[in-house]
Amino acid sequence: MNIIGLMACTEKGVIGSKGRIPWRYPNELKHFQEITHNQIIIMGRKTFEEMSKLSLLKNRKSIVFTRNYSLQNEPTNANIIFVHSLEQFTNLRLEDEKKIYMIGGAEIAKLFLKNYLLNKFLLTRIHKEYDGDTYFPLSLIEKWDITIITTNKDYTIYKYQPN
Repeated sequence: MNIIGLMACTEKGVIGSKGRIPWRYPNELKHFQEITHNQIIIMGRKTFEEMSKLSLLKNRKSIVFTRNYSLQNEPTNANIIFVHSLEQFTNLRLEDEKKIYMIGGAEIAKLFLKNYLLNKFLLTRIHKEYDGDTYFPLSLIEKWDITIITTNKDYTIYKYQPN
């Protein structure tokens, strides 16, 4: 599987505060929406709940990691698949023509990075610092090759690739 990481964090790695994304940058959100439109996104349950509130799951197939076994796949929503383990995820049959993006949160990013499941990472680094309680594991990609994709006054989007 060719899986691409796609997340945003501050320079210190903050990705969340009390279960929410602590910033709102419309153009960064537009970037996310454009790149993941009609593709497959992988996330943890907390990220799934936050993205659902923001109505960001339409026109995307969502794979949600959860420890909650009461969350099951409902036949009425073929666009959401709940998985409870990495093994269950790797046994999924996914559409070959779609790109697959791991979008977080921190636990899922660590899981995918530590198991070498990501071929590259598109990481938006927010220039302003925000308080938070959830952090991206920056140390897991610090030795990867880095290319700047785009930059503006609010953030820079980098492409990280294992070397």
